[in-house]
Amino acid sequence: MGKINVQSIKEKDLYQENTFKEYQFVSNEKELDQIFNIFLHNDFNQRRFNYLYGFGSQPKSVYKILSKRAGNQYEVLWYGYNGPLKFKWLSYISASTGGFIKLVESGASLEIIQQLRHQSMVGFYSLSEIYSANFEKMVLANVNDSQYSPESFIKMDKSYFYFVVDGDTYDEDLNGFLCKCGMGSECPDFLSEIIEFTNRRW
Repeated sequence: MGKINVQSIKEKDLYQENTFKEYQFVSNEKELDQIFNIFLHNDFNQRRFNYLYGFGSQPKSVYKILSKRAGNQYEVLWYGYNGPLKFKWLSYISASTGGFIKLVESGASLEIIQQLRHQSMVGFYSLSEIYSANFEKMVLANVNDSQYSPESFIKMDKSYFYFVVDGDTYDEDLNGFLCKCGMGSECPDFLSEIIEFTNRRW
């Protein structure tokens, strides 16, 4: 697969134009449960495509099991080493597998998010149908380029939403996990409601 020309995306300046709000915050377990429940109310039938991206630090066996169980609820588009290629040799001695999953039905969301965020970073991404094919291509073409993450590509859609939680980084002073959230200028109301659960920002 050829590498996507990321520079051409930047030149269109879609990042600021389409972004309504983007911030970082700390969220405790109770708040995370509330946020994940909003994901479960995401209407997967209203021409929106939803994805999970695991940023690594998982044993390969986790994604192998998910692939075997995949069916009507989700599809594993890719899994493997997702760091710089010069460090790929480390994947043979440490848990460093990431993955890209398309969610088809909301019922699978919570279980997989909880599983992938255990001692690792995982992101939930939602965008309109017309941008989904390009989004998938861009993510898959850049899995070994640490300069770009799925957030870099989803912002072309004015209705985009993403939420990333780092299950490996717990802030004891603030009693919560480090998170970041972003939404486009036309983000659906039910997703933008997540703002009310993210008051403790830093």
